[in-house]
Amino acid sequence: MPFTSLRLKAPRPSVFPRGYPKNPVTLGEQLRRRRLDLSLPQRILAERWRVTRETVAGWELGRCQPSIRHRPLVVEFLGLDPTPTAATLGGRLRAYRRKHGLTQAELGVRVGINEGTILDIEANRRKTSARVVALIEGLLARGRAPNR
Repeated sequence: MPFTSLRLKAPRPSVFPRGYPKNPVTLGEQLRRRRLDLSLPQRILAERWRVTRETVAGWELGRCQPSIRHRPLVVEFLGLDPTPTAATLGGRLRAYRRKHGLTQAELGVRVGINEGTILDIEANRRKTSARVVALIEGLLARGRAPNR
């Protein structure tokens, strides 16, 4: 009996899982890619971070962003800070605060600066005194969260 070639009608299996972001740009795409690289179901990641599976799905799809308290977990999970480096003092302060999961009020209390001043600096709304600039630059230079 002669050998006949077989033709498969099913599509060729992909190397990557379905929905795998090959060139992630957004935070959600970065999260999804890392999670799939680690073969973690959304449910397991959600349990680790104490959120719902729907929350993780929302982050991955860009429907919502992680809250400030989840930001350090996301940064650690990705192995990098997904926010670009800011050029202004206010932008650098905002990036620092988010990286450490602090609200403006919490950072203000820990550094000894009024919450409204933190808000104004982040929004670049006013000229900042030399004393406040020195406090902020010292905080940013240390690179770690102030005592909780």
